[in-house]
Amino acid sequence: MRIGFDISQTGRDKAGCGHYAASLLQAMLPLAPEHEFRLYPHFGPAIWDEKLFALWKAGENERIRLQRLAGDKKELADFWKKAPSLRSHTLDTPDVIHANSYFCPPPLPGCKLVSTLYDLSFVDHPEWTTPENWWNCLSGILDAAFFADQIVAISAYSRRRFLEFFPFFPANRIHIPPPARRMAKAEGDSPSPKICRDLLSGAFWLGVGTLEPRK
Repeated sequence: MRIGFDISQTGRDKAGCGHYAASLLQAMLPLAPEHEFRLYPHFGPAIWDEKLFALWKAGENERIRLQRLAGDKKELADFWKKAPSLRSHTLDTPDVIHANSYFCPPPLPGCKLVSTLYDLSFVDHPEWTTPENWWNCLSGILDAAFFADQIVAISAYSRRRFLEFFPFFPANRIHIPPPARRMAKAEGDSPSPKICRDLLSGAFWLGVGTLEPRK
C-alpha cells in the first residue's frame, strides 16, 4: 500500500499539530515496513515552508519519498483545483492520504482519506484567531465532514463537538487513539531547576502550550 502523509506543519518551529504529525509518522514507519510512504511538505493552500524539503530529505529511501506538488504557494492553491487524475499523478497515486493540517483535500478515485481533528476552538471563539485562519480551519472541517472516510480525533471532547456540528457524519468513523507524549521517560529523579526550588507544591500552575489567548 502507498500512504500519502501530510507533513506541512512539521518544520523546525512546529507546535502541537506539527509534533503530532511528525511523531505519528516516525512511529508508523517501523511498524509498517511493507508499505510505501509519500510525504507532502506542502499540503493545502495555506501553508508553505520551503525549508521542509531539506529537513526531511535525509530520510528518503525506496519506501519514503518527498513529493513536491508545486513550485510556490500560488501554484499549490491551483494544484487542488486540477482534475482528479492530474492530482493523483502528482501525489504519486496513493491508496490512502492522511491529512494533518485542518486541510482536507478533494477526493481521488481509488484513494481513501483520513483527516486528523484537533479542536474546534476557532468555532467557539473566533475572536481568538485571525479571519484567514478561521476560514482555513472551518472550510477544512467542512470538507472533512463530506469527504473523509475516517477521522482521527485527538480527544473525546473534539469528537463530541464535531458530531454536534455534523450529526450526519457516522459516529463509528471517528476514532480517538490518545496521543502519546513525545518526551522519553526519564530514568530516575532529575534535579529541580534552580528557578523552581522556592515553588511550593500545589501553589502554581504549569502551562506547556504555545502563547495564545485561548491557552
